[in-house]
Amino acid sequence: MLSESGVGPLEGINVDGPVMLADREGVFVHSFKCLECRLEFALFSWRRGRHRVGSVYCPECGRQTRMLHWRATFSSSRTMILDDSRLGESLEIYDVVPVGDADLMDDSSLPES
Repeated sequence: MLSESGVGPLEGINVDGPVMLADREGVFVHSFKCLECRLEFALFSWRRGRHRVGSVYCPECGRQTRMLHWRATFSSSRTMILDDSRLGESLEIYDVVPVGDADLMDDSSLPES
């Protein structure tokens, strides 16, 4: 339960700032469809209620627009699961990104060797 200021009463978590591992509730994907430009995009988070229509900006329009919003739970574990033997049971973000047959784009900034 969060206060009106966005700070959890017991945990002291500011939901407007970065989400740290100690703040993790699981792994969630929030999928949105902008009803202005029709762009569909997804945001991954460790917090169930972090992303909501009205607080998310459309990456294409650059504005807070009317949107459809879906949420899927990949994991309800409060700790990261780094064991490959459980693949498919409880997914971490690194298990689903990049999605499908994605190509690395030429505008990527790779670390220097």
